[in-house]
Amino acid sequence: MLISLIIHFIFDILLFGFTLTGNIILSINSKENEYSADHFAFKIGYGEDLISALYLLQKMSLGEDMRLIQRMQASHPHIAKRIGKLEYLEDKEISNT
Repeated sequence: MLISLIIHFIFDILLFGFTLTGNIILSINSKENEYSADHFAFKIGYGEDLISALYLLQKMSLGEDMRLIQRMQASHPHIAKRIGKLEYLEDKEISNT
Protein backbone atom coordinates (compact mmCIF):
# COMPACT_ATOMS: atom_id res chain seq x y z
CA MET A 1 0.00 0.00 0.00
CA LEU A 2 2.72 2.48 0.99
CA ILE A 3 4.86 1.58 -2.00
CA SER A 4 1.96 2.10 -4.41
CA LEU A 5 1.28 5.54 -2.86
CA ILE A 6 4.92 6.52 -3.26
CA ILE A 7 4.96 5.32 -6.89
CA HIS A 8 1.71 7.19 -7.57
CA PHE A 9 3.12 10.36 -5.99
CA ILE A 10 6.32 10.15 -8.05
CA PHE A 11 4.30 9.52 -11.21
CA ASP A 12 2.12 12.57 -10.45
CA ILE A 13 5.19 14.77 -9.98
CA LEU A 14 6.77 13.52 -13.21
CA LEU A 15 3.54 14.02 -15.13
CA PHE A 16 3.19 17.55 -13.76
CA GLY A 17 6.79 18.33 -14.72
CA PHE A 18 6.41 17.02 -18.27
CA THR A 19 3.12 18.86 -18.72
CA LEU A 20 4.56 22.12 -17.42
CA THR A 21 7.63 21.79 -19.64
CA GLY A 22 5.47 21.04 -22.66
CA ASN A 23 3.23 24.05 -21.99
CA ILE A 24 6.24 26.35 -21.66
CA ILE A 25 7.74 25.08 -24.93
CA LEU A 26 4.42 25.58 -26.73
CA SER A 27 4.01 29.09 -25.32
CA ILE A 28 7.52 30.06 -26.45
CA ASN A 29 6.66 28.89 -29.95
CA SER A 30 3.35 30.73 -29.85
CA LYS A 31 5.05 33.97 -28.79
CA GLU A 32 7.58 33.67 -31.61
CA ASN A 33 4.72 33.13 -34.05
CA GLU A 34 2.99 36.24 -32.71
CA TYR A 35 6.14 38.32 -33.26
CA SER A 36 6.40 36.90 -36.79
CA ALA A 37 2.78 37.81 -37.47
CA ASP A 38 3.40 41.35 -36.17
CA HIS A 39 6.45 41.65 -38.42
CA PHE A 40 4.47 40.41 -41.41
CA ALA A 41 1.65 42.88 -40.71
CA PHE A 42 4.23 45.64 -40.50
CA LYS A 43 5.84 44.62 -43.80
CA ILE A 44 2.53 44.68 -45.69
CA GLY A 45 1.68 48.16 -44.42
CA TYR A 46 -0.37 47.64 -41.28
CA GLY A 47 2.33 48.66 -38.80
CA GLU A 48 0.78 51.93 -37.62
CA ASP A 49 -2.68 50.38 -37.34
CA LEU A 50 -1.30 47.43 -35.39
CA ILE A 51 0.61 49.71 -33.03
CA SER A 52 -2.56 51.75 -32.43
CA ALA A 53 -4.57 48.59 -31.80
CA LEU A 54 -1.96 47.27 -29.38
CA TYR A 55 -1.93 50.56 -27.46
CA LEU A 56 -5.73 50.34 -27.20
CA LEU A 57 -5.50 46.73 -26.07
CA GLN A 58 -2.89 47.70 -23.49
CA LYS A 59 -5.14 50.47 -22.18
CA MET A 60 -8.10 48.08 -21.94
CA SER A 61 -6.10 45.39 -20.20
CA LEU A 62 -6.85 45.11 -16.51
CA GLY A 63 -3.22 44.76 -15.58
CA GLU A 64 -0.66 42.12 -16.11
CA ASP A 65 0.10 41.06 -12.58
CA MET A 66 0.83 37.45 -13.39
CA ARG A 67 3.04 35.07 -11.55
CA LEU A 68 6.20 33.79 -13.22
CA ILE A 69 4.65 30.46 -14.23
CA GLN A 70 1.63 32.23 -15.73
CA ARG A 71 3.89 34.55 -17.74
CA MET A 72 5.94 31.59 -18.97
CA GLN A 73 2.79 29.76 -20.10
CA ALA A 74 1.15 32.80 -21.72
CA SER A 75 0.50 32.29 -25.41
CA HIS A 76 1.03 35.93 -26.35
CA PRO A 77 4.03 38.14 -25.64
CA HIS A 78 3.70 41.12 -23.33
CA ILE A 79 1.90 43.90 -25.21
CA ALA A 80 4.57 46.49 -24.39
CA LYS A 81 7.25 44.27 -25.94
CA ARG A 82 5.21 43.87 -29.11
CA ILE A 83 4.71 47.63 -29.32
CA GLY A 84 8.42 48.21 -28.72
CA LYS A 85 9.45 45.84 -31.52
CA LEU A 86 6.99 47.41 -33.95
CA GLU A 87 8.09 50.95 -33.06
CA TYR A 88 11.70 49.86 -33.54
CA LEU A 89 10.82 48.60 -37.03
CA GLU A 90 9.00 51.86 -37.73
CA ASP A 91 11.98 53.96 -36.57
CA LYS A 92 14.36 51.79 -38.59
CA GLU A 93 12.19 52.22 -41.70
CA ILE A 94 12.04 56.00 -41.23
CA SER A 95 15.82 56.27 -40.80
CA ASN A 96 16.39 54.21 -43.98
CA THR A 97 14.35 56.60 -46.13
